[in-house]
Amino acid sequence: MEIVKTLRQIYQVLKPIYRVFSAIGEIGSFLWLLVLLGVIETPVHWADFLIAYRTYFVLLALAAFWIFSLWIGYQIRAWGKPKQEQLQGALSPTELNGIEAYDYSELVAKYPWVRLLPQAKQEIVVLGAACESISHHADFLKQLLEANKDLTISCVLVNADVVLFRTELEKEKGWIALRKTAEASLERLKAAKDQMTEDERNRFTIEAYEAVPPFNMVVLDPQTENAYMQVGYYPTGIDQNYRITNVFHKKDKRAVFLKYWNEYLSYSQTYSSVGY
Repeated sequence: MEIVKTLRQIYQVLKPIYRVFSAIGEIGSFLWLLVLLGVIETPVHWADFLIAYRTYFVLLALAAFWIFSLWIGYQIRAWGKPKQEQLQGALSPTELNGIEAYDYSELVAKYPWVRLLPQAKQEIVVLGAACESISHHADFLKQLLEANKDLTISCVLVNADVVLFRTELEKEKGWIALRKTAEASLERLKAAKDQMTEDERNRFTIEAYEAVPPFNMVVLDPQTENAYMQVGYYPTGIDQNYRITNVFHKKDKRAVFLKYWNEYLSYSQTYSSVGY
């Protein structure tokens, strides 16, 4: 994305300035430490008050400037860091090149369900630990199935009641909330399916697996060259607004597409599930 490239360039320009700020801040921190240790003494004579007051004021200003410079540096580095690094270890730098990346608010703004899903001609696959977002649009899925008689939709999530490694998962931050969310999403999807015709139900699959999916994914028409994919790793306990999703098409990133698609197929074949 152009904005990411621009911010990275700004980061490179401001990097030396940040280092200067940081060095000045370190000096201020050292002087403040001297005050706390008593090396710089508190005044005992009124005649020294004004001079001492000026000294401590400068020290306080330096300390505040140090904290501010650290904050500025953190913000600069955060702006300059490419979002693709969120998939660190999953993809090589070459594979990441040219792949779009969005945080949650950007993704929702550019690819809302109501504009994205109707683009599918044959198949929609939604994979997620809880499938919460799509479950709130379950009625819209019914509309899609009504409008396109050739369309199939699959929603894949975790079965919180029989999940593997439960003991380990219960120790993780966010697992309790994830479990409740998955249960609520499953109920919404099942309720929507109950309202469908027999033909629509046959083309709408809900699978709850015994293992947490390795990533979240949305795929449109995976068997075609124009297949579209969204994929992201969402550790439990991470605020939704800070989650990064990568977006690409099969025709542009065939190797990356097949990598995730095959991993999804391996997941679905390795673990058992309950269908609804």
